[in-house]
Amino acid sequence: MNLYSVTQLKDLLERHGFFFKKNLGQNFLLNESTALRIASSAFETLSHKKKTLAVEIGPGAGALTLQLSELFDRVVAIEIDPHLIPILEESLAGRDNVTVMNTDALRFDYKALERDFPDYEIAVCSNLPYYITSELIMRFLESEVPFASVTVLIQKEACARLISKPGCADYGSITAAVSYYARAEKLFLVGPGNFIPKPKVDSAVLRLIPHAHPPVEVMQESFFFKIIRAAFSARRKTLPNALGVALGELFTKEEIAAALEECGISLTERGENLSLNQFAVLSNTLCKIKDRK
Repeated sequence: MNLYSVTQLKDLLERHGFFFKKNLGQNFLLNESTALRIASSAFETLSHKKKTLAVEIGPGAGALTLQLSELFDRVVAIEIDPHLIPILEESLAGRDNVTVMNTDALRFDYKALERDFPDYEIAVCSNLPYYITSELIMRFLESEVPFASVTVLIQKEACARLISKPGCADYGSITAAVSYYARAEKLFLVGPGNFIPKPKVDSAVLRLIPHAHPPVEVMQESFFFKIIRAAFSARRKTLPNALGVALGELFTKEEIAAALEECGISLTERGENLSLNQFAVLSNTLCKIKDRK
């Protein structure tokens, strides 16, 4: 069976009575060279001092899974759609190093991977459903699992947000949060013709390499992220106004203004222009004010 043949793939899906579900963001990868390139991009991040494990979300019919199984010692593919399980059993027949799990990736216990696969280097490599891209990426980054890398095929616009820089239109709270956990890089673009059915947007491969240590020091991590969310809660407002609305129960307008001035941040500045380091300094300054109360 050739999963990269439109005819053979359609035949496989039809034999199992499968229909694509828009609510699950099902666009199956069809191009073999693209699948290999994505899998290789994840594989090359590993030190290869241990056995290797790839974690794939939404394997579809198994096009990327096949390439991962050729490179990695083990593959765990997490698929929420029960109708795809018999299809994967057929398309991955003989791939004894692949384990398919019929469960929700947003509820999966990734920490269990360390228990089930001790002494393995673990990398995430997936064609992610667009509708859960940000949520899943943050799950991976916030997890205590020491992922060597997260290599994902996502919507081009989502990729642009995650690699954006301060002062750019795409820069937002998710950008700052991701940069706290990892180094983000866009590897290459993938056009609609690489999928079945063809999506209406272009895609891009994003690779995240988690930091060994956060690039900035913060006194309270949860408070640091609260400050970031507050700063972007009203993009058109200056920081004193945006923070005042979002954090009014914690600080007076005067305290917020004093903290900004202490950090050397203009009172006319907006959150979209602050670097990660500036957010850290501001967070720590406000944290001290909060703790003194």
